[in-house]
Amino acid sequence: MFLGEYRHSLDPKSRVVLPSKFRHQLEDGCAVMQGEDECVLVVPQEVWEAEYRPLASRQKSSKRSRNLARALFAPADQQRPDAQGRIAINPRLRNFAHLDGITEVVIAGLGDRIEIWNPDKWEEALAIGDEELRNRDEEEGGA
Repeated sequence: MFLGEYRHSLDPKSRVVLPSKFRHQLEDGCAVMQGEDECVLVVPQEVWEAEYRPLASRQKSSKRSRNLARALFAPADQQRPDAQGRIAINPRLRNFAHLDGITEVVIAGLGDRIEIWNPDKWEEALAIGDEELRNRDEEEGGA
């Protein structure tokens, strides 16, 4: 399970070192792709197989499915972290996640996946999530 928030450098070759406690969960490989909310999504191979591969087989069913498949699969990379625990973020993903020209990123563990964020965008997303959490009881009828 991936948990926690970390700040790491994005090196000149657009590689980021993943937190050491995340690396063993990615030994079989991972997919690095566009994530919701303008971040880079990193999913272990088994999550890729279970959740994303089925999307590839449904991509012909509608225009919306084809567009989603293009956004998910075309810019994606399958990788294994290198010996230093680094993964590369390709130019398309850097642009999508507003990582061009920055040297520090936020790496967030979200259970079965990892998100890599521009720090400013992360703070915005986190503030929205904090507000959602504060109001959760009201929306769920006090549960």
